[in-house]
Amino acid sequence: PPNPLTLWYPKPATMTTVENKWMEYSLPIGNGHLGACLFGGAYCDELQFNEKSLWSGASTVGGDHGYYQNFGSVYVIDESNEFSLTATSPRPNKYVRFLDIEDGGAGVNFTHSTDGGQYYRRYFSSEPDDVIAAHYVAPEGHKLAFQVSYYPGENLNNSRPVYADGYGEFHGKLGLLSYNTQLRVVPVGEGATLTEDEMGIHVANADEVLVLLSAKTDYDGTNMSTFTNGETPEQLHADIRKNLDNAAAKGWERLLADHTENFHSYMDRVKLNLNTGTLDAASTKTTEALVTYYNQSSSNPKTKDGLFLEQLYFQYGRYLGISCSRGSLPVPSNLQGLWNDKASAPWHSDIHTNINVQMNYWPMEPTNLSECHMPYLDYIINMVNSPGWKQAASNSGNPGWTVYTESNIFGGTSTWGNHEMKTLGAWYCTHLWRYYKYTMDRQFLRRALPVMYQNALFTASIATRDAQGLYEIQNEFSPEHGPYDVTAFAQQTSYEVLDAILKLFDYIATPEGDTLLSFGIENVHYELDE
Repeated sequence: PPNPLTLWYPKPATMTTVENKWMEYSLPIGNGHLGACLFGGAYCDELQFNEKSLWSGASTVGGDHGYYQNFGSVYVIDESNEFSLTATSPRPNKYVRFLDIEDGGAGVNFTHSTDGGQYYRRYFSSEPDDVIAAHYVAPEGHKLAFQVSYYPGENLNNSRPVYADGYGEFHGKLGLLSYNTQLRVVPVGEGATLTEDEMGIHVANADEVLVLLSAKTDYDGTNMSTFTNGETPEQLHADIRKNLDNAAAKGWERLLADHTENFHSYMDRVKLNLNTGTLDAASTKTTEALVTYYNQSSSNPKTKDGLFLEQLYFQYGRYLGISCSRGSLPVPSNLQGLWNDKASAPWHSDIHTNINVQMNYWPMEPTNLSECHMPYLDYIINMVNSPGWKQAASNSGNPGWTVYTESNIFGGTSTWGNHEMKTLGAWYCTHLWRYYKYTMDRQFLRRALPVMYQNALFTASIATRDAQGLYEIQNEFSPEHGPYDVTAFAQQTSYEVLDAILKLFDYIATPEGDTLLSFGIENVHYELDE
């Protein structure tokens, strides 16, 4: 691999022996809302893809909060007879599969078994052009021939995929949301051909092939009545078709250059080098060999290779944050970030508010990725107006808002743990406060302060005095490990938000300032048992 900060492997994910190949060995790419997991098969290349707002479920509290959905896969299946899955067919040599977290892209290289010709495949998900791009290149003296097909995810209520004029498409509706996905195949080379049938798009006699994929829903996180933006299915289709055609007109080289420049604008903000020469020294080991080496001896973490793995791990966390949380879509990273290959994922692949979504975003400010925090913060600011978050507070006769543990993008929740962690809204507000402390963005603060204030009203209303006369939040549960009743977690997050509110009203005069004492926020703040 050309860049040191790279995960790389000597075989496709499909040839590993683990049970969950997707989870352990597929390579994730993403532009903030559109992502894919790559398996790297030479004969059958799977691009399993997701769009961050593809959710089932409803906006009700204590009802069906639905599942984050697998959109499906694109399969690129060889038809050249150069490679196959049979033992007697030629096998690729010198195979390398990699994820370059510096450039924000993935690749596969291998050589032909007879003449050593080099095949190249490159992949990325572009924020500037809002497409996933896959580029296939044959060596001199060889041609590409393959079938490109959609395999929709389960339970999507989708149309049958159709293929015509180099495009593929399917669409459908999931509860509240309509969706559309399309792909376009662009062959390059004298004599290259495209044909279509019900199975997919067939490419023949090509030197290069560009496969472009895009997808979106009609989700609108500011519309609390329908959570949709009003686009018709025809408009969704037209939006995606325009993306694909604009990307195709730019061509691979320009798409790659624009994506790389955009990705580096985030990734290059932080450098970490734990030992001189580490970057060069560790690039000789595959990622799997590097992890094995690190764990073989207590002294190995202190070596150049061991320190390099720690550098790689740190930057891989930043890579994942950049890839699954940026852009204008106000949807936070869920339990699996952006990536999911199941219709019924564990824990619904939901927005889990009892530490998980917070953990996704704790690194954003310290690692100079404030923009990547915004999809979560915008989600909070939007959802405080949702019927679900207001009801979560009013169910117990209290003002303001809070949020329950298992949440979706519509303000809906399940019933799990709903009355054991009432202060999760305060934990959300600590992210609004943290973003302001890092950026000093007063325009953002004017949006965030009313949200924090309304949660402070709720927090103050559920606080009661203990035997010593101090305020406490009773009947809480400390996330993941307990105990029940009064917890450090609930006390500290509540205090942080109340403290922030009082400090912020000194900076920004608002009508709410006159009501502070009447709702007891100031008293609870000063007498809360921290």
